[in-house]
Amino acid sequence: MPDTSSSPKTRQGSKTQHTLVLSDRQIAYTATAEWQILFDQEKPIAEMFHVAYLAEVENSAQRPLTFVFNGGPGAASAYLHMGALGPQRVYFGANGSLPKPPVRVVSNTESWLSLYGSGIY
Repeated sequence: MPDTSSSPKTRQGSKTQHTLVLSDRQIAYTATAEWQILFDQEKPIAEMFHVAYLAEVENSAQRPLTFVFNGGPGAASAYLHMGALGPQRVYFGANGSLPKPPVRVVSNTESWLSLYGSGIY
């Protein structure tokens, strides 16, 4: 167990409340972005940044938990959050092209959070 009395201060994280708007329902969720200090033999050796999207639903213990890893040089995690799995995504044109600025952010109807209530999970 790390000695937290001599541990470095963790960077300030953020928690925000949002709503995923789908065609048949809305799902309230909390987005949490935080830093985690990693230890080796009680010595802090690195920090890891993580983002979590938590649906605010009844019986959340029955929902699956999924970890998705990406990031680093040449593989930014933004593509996972804003292009594929997150509850919000960048809006693309009809042919898949990125529209001219300002870029819009829209509800991602294919986000894994949208599976709640669908019976698919």
